[in-house]
Amino acid sequence: MIFSFSDLHKAIQSNLHLIPRSVDLIVAIPRSGLLPGMHVATSLNLPLITLGELQGQDFLEQRFTARKYLSLRSYPKNILVIDDSSNTGSRINQAREIISKKWPRAKVSSFTVFKAKNSSFSPDYWIISSDTPRVFAWNMFNHNQLTEEIAIDLDGILCPDPTSQENDDGDKYLNFIQNTTLKVGPLFAVKAIVTGRLEKYRKPTEKWLQKNRVQYGELVMNDAPDALFRRTKKFVTDFGEVDQISDFKSQALIRIKPLLFVESNLNQAMNITKLTSTTTYAFDDDLVIHPNT
Repeated sequence: MIFSFSDLHKAIQSNLHLIPRSVDLIVAIPRSGLLPGMHVATSLNLPLITLGELQGQDFLEQRFTARKYLSLRSYPKNILVIDDSSNTGSRINQAREIISKKWPRAKVSSFTVFKAKNSSFSPDYWIISSDTPRVFAWNMFNHNQLTEEIAIDLDGILCPDPTSQENDDGDKYLNFIQNTTLKVGPLFAVKAIVTGRLEKYRKPTEKWLQKNRVQYGELVMNDAPDALFRRTKKFVTDFGEVDQISDFKSQALIRIKPLLFVESNLNQAMNITKLTSTTTYAFDDDLVIHPNT
C-alpha cells in the first residue's frame, strides 16, 4: 500500500469528528506524528507538544494556536497521543508510559491515521485499516527496509531538473551534472536509479552521486543514440503514443520489478504505470498512480 501526503491530510480532514472535544492537549510522536498532529491541532485549535519536548522540559506555553488555552501551570485532563500509523503499538505504549509519569491523573488516548490490519494492537481512534508493509511519501526514502525496494528517477528527484538553458547536451549540461544541488538524499540505498540521462554522462553522474553520498543498487541510464532522439522519438503502444524516455524507463522497470517507482514528471509517471503495471509516485504532484486506474 502506498500513501501520499494528500491521502494523509484528506483522511484527517474528513474525519476530524472522531477527535473527542474533551481533548485539551495533543502529544505528537516525533517525527511521523508531527504531520497529523499539527493538522489536528491547528484544525481544532488545540495546543500541541512533541513527546521529546515533554520528556526534556517543563510544560511549555501552548503553541500553534492563538487561543490562550493552557497556561504554564495548567494540568491537562485529556491527552491525545498522535502518530501517523500503528503496527505493534510499541511507540504509542511507550508514549503513554512517559505521559503517565508526568501527569498521572490525566486520561491518555491514542489516534493514528493508519492502523495495521494484521496486528492485534489497535489505537483508540483510527481512520484507515491497511495491509502491511506500507509505503508513506513522507518516509519512503528513510525506511530501513522499504527504501531498498524502491526505484527512483534522478533529475527532479535527487536534484532539480536542468533549465532549458542548461539542457544543451554540451558544456552547460555537463556543468549542471557536475555541480547541481542535492534535492532529496535517501538515508538508505534505493534499489535502482533509472534516469533519462544519456549513457555517455555516466562517469560525471556517478561522481556526483558519490559526492552526495547517494547509495543505490544500480544506475540505469538512457541508451538513446543522442539527445535529439531522446527528446523527439515516439513509440506506439497498446496505450497510445509514448515518449522515448517513458519507453526506456518502462523497459528497465519491467526487469528491475521495484515495489514503487518515484518519478518527477507526471506524464511519464502515468505512462510508466500503464506500460509496466508498476505503482508510480509523481513526486512534485504528490500523486500515487496505481495500475488499472
